[in-house]
Amino acid sequence: MKGTIKISVILILAIFAFTSVLKAQYREYLVRGKIVDINKQPVGDASLIIINKTNNSRYKFKTNKNGEYKIVGISHGMYKVTIVKEGYKTVDTEWDMSTSQQRMKRVKLDTITMISEGKYKEFMLNKELKIKYKEAKKLISNGKYEDARKELEDIIKNKPDEININYLLGVCLDKLGKTDEALKVFEKVAKKDSKFAPVVFKLAIIYQNNKNYEKAIEYYQKTTDLDNKNWVAYYNIGILMFQANKDDEAIKYFNSVLKTNPKDGSTFHYLGLCYLKKGDNKNAVKYLEEAKKLLKKDKNKVKSIDEILSKIKK
Repeated sequence: MKGTIKISVILILAIFAFTSVLKAQYREYLVRGKIVDINKQPVGDASLIIINKTNNSRYKFKTNKNGEYKIVGISHGMYKVTIVKEGYKTVDTEWDMSTSQQRMKRVKLDTITMISEGKYKEFMLNKELKIKYKEAKKLISNGKYEDARKELEDIIKNKPDEININYLLGVCLDKLGKTDEALKVFEKVAKKDSKFAPVVFKLAIIYQNNKNYEKAIEYYQKTTDLDNKNWVAYYNIGILMFQANKDDEAIKYFNSVLKTNPKDGSTFHYLGLCYLKKGDNKNAVKYLEEAKKLLKKDKNKVKSIDEILSKIKK
């Protein structure tokens, strides 16, 4: 009888110890974390569906109003975690808790970010448009303006007011000889951003080509205000002033060219012609001789300069 009691006690103790081990194994981890949206705002009432990849045991928890979750007592293992919230893109992740623990281990996981379905669609669209934009730029650099135009017009359907895309479309239209269409696009861009120097410069060129010289000078001057290193803008104003017989103004702008591009033969040529018109032969010869050196590869210009110098010396 005594032996039976002893065996029973040992059996009870063994069962108790085994149960304790199971309990310890089951309650090995305390996991906490937080779920936010892309604006760092908490996502409350989000469901976490947790599946043990070894035995397929399944748990489901929800975040509180602060986007926080706390899971007390799960056993070691690899877990597949799916996070679901209506109106949001589902998030799939994994938790590695494969190391067994004798005592419950507290684990704080990295914050998980969820994105709304609307934002996700917008993100994917922007990603697609970004690829198209890069392709359009590549086509432009290869001189394939018609193909680039089609790509850009496709982007503009979704981004009608995006400045850089409209600017490149204007460039394509201009290169394709569709000047009136290009002008409208450039004017639209300038209206959106009056300090976007490349489009201001393009407008100046179109106005000059359309013989609207007053507008051309206005936009060239705006260009130089925005980008004082754009020597072509100074040069073109100088040409317009020269043609209008405003020689002193022309000289001022041509000298501005030389501050940025001191070896431009055409600028020296025009400076020489300006001084010649003013009757200043000394400066005329000085600038024309320098122009001759810089333009020595252009035989026609050299010949023209030689004829002018010959007349001055006579």
